[in-house]
Order: sequence, then structure tokens, then C-alpha cells
Amino acid sequence: MAKKEQKSQIEEIVAQLLEKGRKSGVLTQSEISDALHEQTDLTAEQLDDIYVTFNKLNIEVVPDVDDEDKDDALEPEPDDEDVEGASENIYP
Repeated sequence: MAKKEQKSQIEEIVAQLLEKGRKSGVLTQSEISDALHEQTDLTAEQLDDIYVTFNKLNIEVVPDVDDEDKDDALEPEPDDEDVEGASENIYP
């Protein structure tokens, strides 16, 4: 009977994740991992099914972004050509 309780607990957690994902359209890998971390009986196939469900419902699963990485992600990195060209623009 423990497996049935475990399954219903997993279903409840997934339902909460689905609700959150439907509202925002996005879930982070940490949100999913944190929600399911105590589910030791969760198989790889079940986890795959959860991700497939998110995909079917157009809920994007994104990697985590640290606060430091957020700033970097917002600013594009200059190409080498851009850096070289910048000095030419400064010193004609």
C-alpha cells in the first residue's frame, strides 16, 4: 500500500507543478527537483513522463539561473571582431 500512497503523493506534487507551470509557462529544473526530492521511488521513466507532460502542455523547463548569471545573460558577449572594431572607432 505504500506504493499507492507514494504514487498519489507524486501525482499531487506534479499537479502543483502543473498549476504553477500553467500560470507562468515556465518551470526551472530546481523547482522540479526541489518538489520531487523526497520521492525516492520515482523511476527514470516516471520522471520522463512528467517532463513529457510539461512539454505537451507548453510548459518550458529551463535551467536555473543564478543571480550573477542573470546579469550576464542579459548582456550579450562582444565578438572578437566587435572588440577590435571598438578600438578603431575610438582612435581613427
